[in-house]
Amino acid sequence: MFVPHTWFGLIGRNVRINRAGPDSVAGRLLGVGEDYLAVRTDEGVVYVASWHVKSVTATDGASSNSSNVASASAGKAPPAATFLELLLRLRRSRIRVNRGPEKVEGLLLDVRGGQLLLARGNEHVHVPLFHVKNVCVLR
Repeated sequence: MFVPHTWFGLIGRNVRINRAGPDSVAGRLLGVGEDYLAVRTDEGVVYVASWHVKSVTATDGASSNSSNVASASAGKAPPAATFLELLLRLRRSRIRVNRGPEKVEGLLLDVRGGQLLLARGNEHVHVPLFHVKNVCVLR
């Protein structure tokens, strides 16, 4: 799934991804990959898979215009082209997958076979990729 072209015009602006609930992410849009968004929040950078995005709302009160598009093209590129490439680069990082009651935190050991493998204490947790809504690197 490719992201809508209009999302690039929101780079550098304050946005809310999804309207409410545990899947809602609010912060400054840092970048847009082929199938994910990178948002700077109070807890760090949250990477949101585009197939779980129901809405993107600009919350800073400014309207989209050509200067936003210009600043978007001058912005920092996302750390990977696709969400899968991003997850592969995060191997050996402590991450949180999703938010709310379904969140899982642990060391990302591997990404293969359509799933994430996380070490959490003495457990190995397998999370199917299609259930990964967002990922945040833990500090």
